[in-house]
Amino acid sequence: MVRKQVFITADQNRLLKRRAGETGMAEAEIVRRGIDLALSNVQPADADWRSELDEFVREAGEFEDLAARVQANKRGQADKWRKRLAGTRRKLADL
Repeated sequence: MVRKQVFITADQNRLLKRRAGETGMAEAEIVRRGIDLALSNVQPADADWRSELDEFVREAGEFEDLAARVQANKRGQADKWRKRLAGTRRKLADL
């Protein structure tokens, strides 16, 4: 093991102590697991940017389709509300 000294906020310290108490785990173990979790999500510096760009472009196409579906859904909902409002107006006129 290597010793590291870090500063954390008072709020982080309070939450760390609470989690240690809840789980029975040492605060140091929780910190080590947090570091492992943070480092497992890091992309290597030499990641293939072309494949990431290709994936982004593919996803952008999916978003265009999603936007069209959302707009169609909004139009459908607006039509339903107009019909309900018209029915309510008719009922009120009959009173």
